[in-house]
Amino acid sequence: MGLSIYVDKNMKETVYKHIGDAKINHSRGTIICSSVDREKWSSPKKSRQYLPLGVLHENDIPLYYYNLRKNAQDRTNEYFKFVEQKN
Repeated sequence: MGLSIYVDKNMKETVYKHIGDAKINHSRGTIICSSVDREKWSSPKKSRQYLPLGVLHENDIPLYYYNLRKNAQDRTNEYFKFVEQKN
């Protein structure tokens, strides 16, 4: 699950396929991603008093961008199918 885009300072795009896995931790009410390097993907060190090492919240969109995009497209397609059936 998950894909990511990284654009470097020269605006070069690199796509990392299937970088972010996701498991639901029901007792904590969180999503656990165990497939990425915590140091690389966690918040910057200056932010760690608020988002400690291992909290990947700032990277929710980059880690799952293409999954989110596909989900939005699938939902949009289903909505329009529903609307067409009603007319």
